[in-house]
Amino acid sequence: EELLPNFSSGQVNIGCDETWELGGGVSRSRVEQLGKHFVFAEHLQNLLDLAYAYGKRPQFWADVFMDGEAEAAMNLQKCLPVVWGYEPGHPFPDLLERLEAVGLPALIAPGTGAWNSFGGRWNCASRNIREACAASAAGNCEGILLTSWGDNGHLYPFSAMWPGMVLAG
Repeated sequence: EELLPNFSSGQVNIGCDETWELGGGVSRSRVEQLGKHFVFAEHLQNLLDLAYAYGKRPQFWADVFMDGEAEAAMNLQKCLPVVWGYEPGHPFPDLLERLEAVGLPALIAPGTGAWNSFGGRWNCASRNIREACAASAAGNCEGILLTSWGDNGHLYPFSAMWPGMVLAG
């Protein structure tokens, strides 16, 4: 209510990846009763509905979502899963096919390969970006979202991202 009016985009990224703690704290009994993927899907659906209520198309990181089978019961028509993978050989085509089977397009998120390095990992990044772009062009995909993370701190200079940014562009 306070944040979304500050942005003109019709989309909002609601996160939802790397939920390692799910089922280990407050959600433990619910996960034991219903299963981790159902509890995650229920939480995701609440966030999607909130974004829909504000007229936004939600994006979300699809790794946890695609690890389960709860998507069949969800209201997913207006959302945009983001399929991430940062190494060569990531199964982007297979993941896009799974999303297409439930009627969803996607964004593919390769990486610049700069994180956890001082100068980047060009061999890894260039193959990853090329494979992601090929899968995007061939699949039910709306494009790519190039990522660059600060895992363990941003050890790399900004220029380490440039080759990946140029290639992805």
